[in-house]
Amino acid sequence: MTKLTSLGAIALFSLSLPLVAFAANKPMQPPMPQTSAVQHKAMMVRHQATAARKEAATARAHAMMATNANSLKTTHMHLHHVVNCLAGPNGKGFDSSFEDPCKGMGHGALNDAAGNDTLTGVLKKAMSEAQAGLKSNDEATARMAAKKVAALLGKAARH
Repeated sequence: MTKLTSLGAIALFSLSLPLVAFAANKPMQPPMPQTSAVQHKAMMVRHQATAARKEAATARAHAMMATNANSLKTTHMHLHHVVNCLAGPNGKGFDSSFEDPCKGMGHGALNDAAGNDTLTGVLKKAMSEAQAGLKSNDEATARMAAKKVAALLGKAARH
């Protein structure tokens, strides 16, 4: 009986050797195609433009909140959020004493839109309007600036 068991084990072992050898020698997957520097740059520009649009959409939401705010202080707070989203943490106008609702999305919509002149132009206009709203001590004027910012950032989503 043990002789039969031993013979069965040897037979099973000898049958499995070709399978192990086949698995070890299976052909390798073809290598992934290399991307050229131009293709890589194009992918990065698309990624940054996507980040810029997300930041612009978040900034637009805060511009709309500023438009509907019930006090000058709240309008200004949301306009600061707009500026922070557009500027990014290392950008001109960023104020770390206010929340950055776009944290982790990119490097600021203006930075991320580099290479897209149309989008950059719209974002610069929105930044200018937001800063004008922040300088105003009149609630109606600040809200009107926020409304203009929201409209501009709505355009940014299409570029």
